[in-house]
Amino acid sequence: MNSETQNNTHPAALFPMLLLAIWFICQTYASASNINVTGPGDRNSQLPSISTYAPSFAPVGETVLVNLLPSRNSSPIAVTLIEFSTATGGVITAPLTQETPNLMSFRVPAGAITGKTALIGTDGSRKNEQPEFRVVAFGLRARGFTVVNRTQYTMGSVKDGTTELLPANVVGISPGSARFFTMTLSNTRARTIDLALIRFPLSGGRQSVMNLREEVILPRQPGVIVSAQTRVVLSVERLTVAEVLGAVNGNSEWKIIHRGLQRSMTVTPEGLVTLVQQPQFVGQQPIISTFTLEEVSWPENAESVQFALRNGTGRVGEILLLSAPFDAFSANRLGSFRNTDIPFFVPGGEPEEYVADAVPMFVRRIR
Repeated sequence: MNSETQNNTHPAALFPMLLLAIWFICQTYASASNINVTGPGDRNSQLPSISTYAPSFAPVGETVLVNLLPSRNSSPIAVTLIEFSTATGGVITAPLTQETPNLMSFRVPAGAITGKTALIGTDGSRKNEQPEFRVVAFGLRARGFTVVNRTQYTMGSVKDGTTELLPANVVGISPGSARFFTMTLSNTRARTIDLALIRFPLSGGRQSVMNLREEVILPRQPGVIVSAQTRVVLSVERLTVAEVLGAVNGNSEWKIIHRGLQRSMTVTPEGLVTLVQQPQFVGQQPIISTFTLEEVSWPENAESVQFALRNGTGRVGEILLLSAPFDAFSANRLGSFRNTDIPFFVPGGEPEEYVADAVPMFVRRIR
């Protein structure tokens, strides 16, 4: 009787044990299923974010630039699509084209409406709640010009004559970024735009690097009375060594100061460097040598630029260091000139040698 009772437990007594077993199995499965699995939301930190659009509104079919804030994640994910809402409650995407590391472009897709956008990564992950973009009618498209800063330095000022177009609270247009400026442009008269490039020294503050002058004008098409184009893109390209040496709108002249020798350097906008040593005696001919410029190192907002001279066979002389404000540098060897060159003959004696106390040549810009 007692043994029979022990072997036939009442079903109601098994119910709590069954619930406990089910809970344990579910918890075990949930833990196992979450191993090494990362949801799309967890990858948001690996995607960049949109800072601004240039311009911030456009009609369907127009190209827009997107400034990105890069991800600080150690394993960033690239983005390939931008997503818009549609009037029917759905979504539509447009491909993104890489312009610079932090600048992309897209063409406004048909069906897109005004609203916040989303970025979609190469692995399908997405980042919602990007800034609002306005899709407008064709007749309300933005009028003006977009500046794309591809130089090595921040664009600290954009002026139309005496009018500063950058708002006072804007630090500038950083390298690889773009900004749209509202302005009425003409098909016949160019607008002169003055651009000031700056750098941020390690000691703080900001320091002027150089000024550039560009023109913007609506494109003209033969036979077309009124152009449908109302905005243009002004792309300020990366600075060349010749430009930073002063050869922007013409040749740049430099004087080489070394032991009384009459030496000079001319730099052309095309990157040609001519070194000239004037004769010391009547009847002698000038010594003229021509080289080309080579950029060696030029990081963004750099304190200095490294460059060298080349001839037909290779680099001539040393790697030169040109520090801001880029108006003087020194060299032990510059092309065909050396710091041990003999400056003159001593009457009645041997030529003076300056090997023991050789001093660098000082090169200063004069024009």
